[in-house]
Amino acid sequence: MEDTPWLDAPRQRALVGMDIREVLARNLKRYRQERDLSQEELAHQACVDRSYVSHLERKVYAVGID
Repeated sequence: MEDTPWLDAPRQRALVGMDIREVLARNLKRYRQERDLSQEELAHQACVDRSYVSHLERKVYAVGID
């Protein structure tokens, strides 16, 4: 549950007005930093390009579910 800030009442106020890209970007960066991973290391583990991780963290791209 720790990676679901929308279920955490104190954080809920901070999420008001945020779009889904912002929520994803913050969670992805927090996840990566908590595990002391570089963007390159995370990208390697996820089998994606490092620039894609960077774009997600900067809200340049939205993630598709297909």
